[in-house]
Amino acid sequence: MASVGDTEHRLAEAVLWERGARLQLALDVAGMATWDWDLATGQIVRSDRMAALYGLTEGALEGIFGAHFDRIHPEDRALIERMDRRHLEEGAPYEVEYRVIWPDGSVHWLRERADSLRDDHGQPVRLLGVTMDVTASKEAEAALRQSQSRFRSLVENARDIITILGDDGTILYESPATERVLGYAPGELIGTNPFTLIHPDDVVATLERFTEAMAQPGANIPGEFRFRHKDGSWRWLETIGTNLLDDPAVGGMVVNSRDVTDRKAFEARLTHLAFHDALTGLPNRVQFEEHLASALANPQRQVAVVFIDLDGFKAINDSLGHAIGDQLLGAAAARLPAAVRTDDIVARFGGDEFSVLLGSDGGVAGATRAARSFLATLESPFVIQGHEAVIRASIGIASSAPGLDTPSDLLRAADVALYRAKAVTKGSFAVFDPELDEPALGRMARELELRRALERGELRLAYQPIVDLPTRAMLGVEALVRWQHPTRGLLIPADFVPIAEETGLIVPIGRWVLGEACRQVRAWQRRTPREPPLRLYANLSGRELQQSRLSTDLAGILKRTGLDPHCLTLEITESAAIADAEGAMAILNGLKRRGVRVAIDDFGTGYAALSSLKRFPIDELKIDASFVTGLATSQTDTAIVRAVVGVAKALGLGVTAEGVETAEQVAALRELGCDQGQGHFFAQPLPPEEFAAFLSQSGNGLEPGDAAW
Repeated sequence: MASVGDTEHRLAEAVLWERGARLQLALDVAGMATWDWDLATGQIVRSDRMAALYGLTEGALEGIFGAHFDRIHPEDRALIERMDRRHLEEGAPYEVEYRVIWPDGSVHWLRERADSLRDDHGQPVRLLGVTMDVTASKEAEAALRQSQSRFRSLVENARDIITILGDDGTILYESPATERVLGYAPGELIGTNPFTLIHPDDVVATLERFTEAMAQPGANIPGEFRFRHKDGSWRWLETIGTNLLDDPAVGGMVVNSRDVTDRKAFEARLTHLAFHDALTGLPNRVQFEEHLASALANPQRQVAVVFIDLDGFKAINDSLGHAIGDQLLGAAAARLPAAVRTDDIVARFGGDEFSVLLGSDGGVAGATRAARSFLATLESPFVIQGHEAVIRASIGIASSAPGLDTPSDLLRAADVALYRAKAVTKGSFAVFDPELDEPALGRMARELELRRALERGELRLAYQPIVDLPTRAMLGVEALVRWQHPTRGLLIPADFVPIAEETGLIVPIGRWVLGEACRQVRAWQRRTPREPPLRLYANLSGRELQQSRLSTDLAGILKRTGLDPHCLTLEITESAAIADAEGAMAILNGLKRRGVRVAIDDFGTGYAALSSLKRFPIDELKIDASFVTGLATSQTDTAIVRAVVGVAKALGLGVTAEGVETAEQVAALRELGCDQGQGHFFAQPLPPEEFAAFLSQSGNGLEPGDAAW
């Protein structure tokens, strides 16, 4: 029977064993292995976990020390031997990290802590240790070091400046780019207040951005300001500020700054060009009109506009060349500001026209004084590259008044006064007078209205057929322009072509008519093919006939629309052809070389002599409708038509009668030998959609249904 002492001893051993088992279980859960090295026998006892740390199966490390040591990375073996030797000699505990190589060749990091048990004489008899795998943490540390290195490299080599500010705005950190961009040595700005180096005009706005960023942690707050360079100049910085004061890794306001000085200078240059004339440096029309609108917005202020036109400049420009002409404009522009007050605005409106907005003396009296000053300023001859040039000016004046209280009204009034001054005598001025200038002002208003009609697409085309009288076949179609006026309805050419001719708007209108008509007729040719192909007739004004680019522009239209030049006949009047016979001859010959046919329109109403008519490269005569009206009732009109047909036949030209309205007229024209007819008897001018239906229904011939036909 066991004694009480034996029982107590066994209980104590059981408790120790349980505690040891619990400790080993905790170590296993933590991924730690334990080992016990008996120094006298060299025997090493390891926990089951140790083999896994070496990538081996359980029990593979049982045995002598070498089985464990051979797995250590060759570069770390000397370290382990040195640590063991030092521990045995000095008896101090140690901790070491080393690598082991697994059977698959992979490398793992282990951390080992060890201490010794010593005998009564202080000699180590056993070495006890614990080992754990720290590969994951070592890899994380390596990745962190690499990331930090990469970030440091990016910051140190970035072109943008990275600044960290404290909550009081003090600079805590400046990246190396500060020296390259702003000239300050590394660390020179740390501890300083950057707001003392910001341009005084930008400090308030920048402080507002800083305060905004302080109130919004994590938000990106943009900014833009000028910062003083080390050399004293100002550099524009574009910034993004981010409040990271609560981030323990940063603890400040991070500001990324980019030097945008060159961009700001370029923007300023573009702004200057947008509001200034490139040749003279004066404000341009855009800036002038903005100042004028601002001045007129003040009801207490009287505003005067002065228009200045240099007389005879075109002759100088043509005789001496554009280079000298440009220098002359620049010299004249340099004199004008000297004749006005500092608050007056002198601008170049374009060409040889200048405008002045009187800043404080906007009445008629002040404007006339300014006009006399301008005339006197320009009296002295200009000397340009050895050439002496004398130019005078005509001046128009308009002062704000009821009915002249908008920029457009005042500018038109000054322009009208200018033209009256030029009409009276060169080198003089005129003040706008409603009674004298109202007709001219109305004409200018109509010109503006017509210009806007072209821009807004209010012009329309109508098409009228041209018929072969002997065969009844539809040979062609004439394009006739109309104006769909927003308030006056559909206007015919007589209502607006005269003003278009007078102002030169007939040129862009004519180009539009040609382009649109060529496009439309080519579309009809594709949709309703016939032999011969449908021919287009279009009017050519006298102004257009004077354009040297006419032939080139027409070639572009034909190429763009795909219309065969042989399918186009351009109609000109006798008066337009005779006005500049030599010039017209050259233009018409150019058109003929391209394959375009030419017809004389309204023949019989002009004054072309047969000798000159014979010289012109024309293909056809169109008898004016006024002579066709009297056919079968007037012997005179019949005789005229017979004569025109005879002239055409003698010259080998085709002949078309315009304004055909009755079957009797058709019969008479056929009897007289007229080739073609055009008029309401066949069809009135039709809009494109209606003419398309008419074209598809008519086939190759027309059937009016009259017995005379």
